[in-house]
Amino acid sequence: MRIRQIRYVVPVIIIVLLGCASAPDTKPVNRDEVVVFPLPPAQPRIQYLTKFTTASDLKPPGKLQRFLFGGNSGTAQVLQKPYGITVHDNTLYVCDTKLNAIALLNLRDHTFRMFRPGGLGVLRKPVNLTLDNQGNLYIADTGRNQVVVFSKEKRFVRAISNESFQPLDVEIVGDSLLIADYTDRNIEVYSLRDSTFLNPLPAVSNLDSISHRLFVPYSITTDLQRNIYVTDFAQAKIIKYSPRGKYLRSFGGLGRSLGKFARPKGLAVDRENRLYVVDSMFENVQMFDADGNLLMFFGGHYENPGDMYLPAQIYIDYNGIKFFNKYVLPGYSIKYLIYVTNQFGPDKVAVYGFLAPSK
Repeated sequence: MRIRQIRYVVPVIIIVLLGCASAPDTKPVNRDEVVVFPLPPAQPRIQYLTKFTTASDLKPPGKLQRFLFGGNSGTAQVLQKPYGITVHDNTLYVCDTKLNAIALLNLRDHTFRMFRPGGLGVLRKPVNLTLDNQGNLYIADTGRNQVVVFSKEKRFVRAISNESFQPLDVEIVGDSLLIADYTDRNIEVYSLRDSTFLNPLPAVSNLDSISHRLFVPYSITTDLQRNIYVTDFAQAKIIKYSPRGKYLRSFGGLGRSLGKFARPKGLAVDRENRLYVVDSMFENVQMFDADGNLLMFFGGHYENPGDMYLPAQIYIDYNGIKFFNKYVLPGYSIKYLIYVTNQFGPDKVAVYGFLAPSK
């Protein structure tokens, strides 16, 4: 009789625990733990919201998991050495250069999985990536010295390469694919439709000036006007070109003062043409206006959450705000999200919000 009672009681306990496991987190924001930039008494502009390193960061273990596994999520899904990042359809795509894989973090479904293609699509060292409007995936792989293309179903489509080619970053502008090529020291432009080579950037007429040239094109981004921004790692500056490759201006330069760079890497531009530049030496992100004036910086050498540890890439997202509203400082709302990858430390993907006072 006792055995039967136990057999019926245990399922009841599990059902109760399962029912509690999915309860929403309604804990209020702790004002004493909020991390904002700049520091008070200045008005907060950037808030550190949270981080993603393991599967449990995406979906914390529920009461059942804690009861059965002592808090262990039961998965070995962990970002090891993230680099490039982009967002598509509520999913973060993160290059992991140690695992030679792409981590897919779905904010809507709270799932974390690794994309490790085999066969002709095997990855050797994926560093940066982008997706087109149809969900096709383009990965700059420095181990293969190719850009590897996959369909939205994650099936291998083709590999883009030439005789002298070392792609460091990829970006899509209209119907063109831009590839930062370390070997040829320029931006290679390919047709998005059939991956045929179109032309190099910057425009040939610009090459008479050293300040207009690229020496180590490291990262690419574009603004709403399709102007092209390129990190030149060798010159420690950002160069801005028109959509046709005409030199427009540069930001920064080598130096240790604010507004200068030591090791500039990833970059992004928001809808108001503010430029964000990651510096892996300063371990921060500097923000500039459209005229090249320094606005502020955030991050710093890692000591606490919100700081950075060898940051690499940055991405701005306007579509996933609803998933992070619970972290926001009372009296403010999020205008957009800022994701920064860190190659080391506990915060592999740090999530920040650009704040606006609530109306």
